[in-house]
Amino acid sequence: MVTAYFVLAVLCTVLWIPVLLHFYRSWVGRHNPISLAICAAVLLAIWTAIAGAWLVTEVMDVCTVIFVSTCMSTAVAVFAHLAFYWSKKRFPETRQRR
Repeated sequence: MVTAYFVLAVLCTVLWIPVLLHFYRSWVGRHNPISLAICAAVLLAIWTAIAGAWLVTEVMDVCTVIFVSTCMSTAVAVFAHLAFYWSKKRFPETRQRR
């Protein structure tokens, strides 16, 4: 079971890296804060897989993983709200309202 988790954790991390790079390049190119917020969310997903592997092998304390995960999740949520606010200010709405 532990081996299966490690395989899934590695697979999850490897699959998220191209998504992270895509949105990071989008952030560098267009400076769209939404792209940076998505990068933060992807980093949280990668952290979850890695932290789970640390928990399974008892390398890290459960309380530490929970604390760091909650802090990261809160930071991502706050940053996402700020990113949407900044995005509305920087990029005008181009869709037609009916």
